[in-house]
Amino acid sequence: MKDSNRLLITEDIEDEVLRNKNDSYVLFGEKFYLKNDDIECPLIFHSVKNVPLEKITPVTSLIVPIMPCKEDLDHLLLDMYEANAHNPNLTAFAVRDDSEKYRQCKGDLKVIKESLKFYEIHQKPEGKEIAGRDCYTRVNYQEYLMLFDEPEKMDKHISSLKEKINKTFSL
Repeated sequence: MKDSNRLLITEDIEDEVLRNKNDSYVLFGEKFYLKNDDIECPLIFHSVKNVPLEKITPVTSLIVPIMPCKEDLDHLLLDMYEANAHNPNLTAFAVRDDSEKYRQCKGDLKVIKESLKFYEIHQKPEGKEIAGRDCYTRVNYQEYLMLFDEPEKMDKHISSLKEKINKTFSL
């Protein structure tokens, strides 16, 4: 059985998005399978600034626009529904979250003041539902590569995906 609940994001991407609060970002990732295809580990490994939501195309299996913060959760969710209605490729979203949280960091419990909150749109028989989730894991890119049987091959694959994303969005 595949475990797909663990969303991973590279430390450099999360740091960039949280540091540049006034910029809009779209995060890109892929659903990779670790060791004998037992565990599905979605990894966000790239970001692009200032891509209009209607211009986003499915260049990777995981596309996550960072939505502007809103005081009212209902309005934020409506914005996600609307973005999905205009571009069905958008089924995952994130927002910057300034609420205090705790993160396990090298054996210590650390208080963090900034993080991301992820949302996913699920099609249900009665309509679409948006589910939020706080949990994700920050990873060091080089350490992540070591989880694969062939880290060099995976690094080349991810580099080629980054080139494809940059070419698609003319970077």
